[in-house]
Amino acid sequence: AEYMGYNCLDMKKEDKNGCKIAFVLHGTSLLDQEEKFVGWTNSDLGHEGIMQAQGIGEALKQEGYEFDVCFTSTLKRTVQAWNIVADILDHNHIPVIKHWRLNGKHLGAYEGKNKGDVIQEYGEKKIESLYKEYNSHPPPQSALLAVPPKLYRKTMPMMIPLGESQKLVTERAVVYFLDTIVGYLQKKKRVIVVGHDASIRALIGHIRGLTEKEILDLQLKPDVALIYELDEKLKINNARTVSAKPIEIEGKKDKTTGSGIYENTRDAFWSKELREMRIYSAEQIIVPEPAPLILKNYCKEVIRATLEILLSFPKNILKGC
Repeated sequence: AEYMGYNCLDMKKEDKNGCKIAFVLHGTSLLDQEEKFVGWTNSDLGHEGIMQAQGIGEALKQEGYEFDVCFTSTLKRTVQAWNIVADILDHNHIPVIKHWRLNGKHLGAYEGKNKGDVIQEYGEKKIESLYKEYNSHPPPQSALLAVPPKLYRKTMPMMIPLGESQKLVTERAVVYFLDTIVGYLQKKKRVIVVGHDASIRALIGHIRGLTEKEILDLQLKPDVALIYELDEKLKINNARTVSAKPIEIEGKKDKTTGSGIYENTRDAFWSKELREMRIYSAEQIIVPEPAPLILKNYCKEVIRATLEILLSFPKNILKGC
């Protein structure tokens, strides 16, 4: 089979002298769910993003992939995505290196704002150009609203951007790749990068020698890992994808809070007679995002057990509740 023009062989059976690098895109964040621009805003993963990370982790595990070191951005949604993948792969012991040069595109004055409001203020063409043109910049963010310094205490303030194009993201990400990641690849370390759309585009574009247009045209998805085997000169020998199984997002999403409301418990567990008694349904219980999946499953089991107990009570007792 072929992918992006390269022979897609089973890399687990190939020459062990080659170096390998995998790219995983973080999933949907809480601000994504609220239809807001994210950029460098430090948003948590939403329920869908957690499920996406689980899916790609299970897919990598099924394929038998293992890694020696992980690189993420400083933003917690990539760290959270890796933590989920690491749990599944039993990779909590490997080093995780975080750096701001792997952050996504800084969206300047759009940061954290509602997409509809931004389109109304700046126009749809201005927004589209940010993703369709390599050198397009957003309006700069006010220095007074810049990112919290605690995330970047070791970085000179003048290096932190107030708005970026894909070109600027590519420049800073490639610098970090050459200065740091390459050293691990040369030592034959198996590297995984959990990053953002713009920074992953930059790194893949550099490895593959893509043009500006080709970088913008890359199709990246959080449920597909891109894996490359490189020779000693860091030229691509083989490339392949590992795809997660399609996920079904349970329940609804609250567009205001971004919280995941699981099953409609009123319909799933409560009989018609109990509903008529005006007993509050468990769908009012919202597990804050991003909570560990084990906690969410535990909450669901507690709700289920509570409902089973209630259903076993005589009706005349419940009528007084």
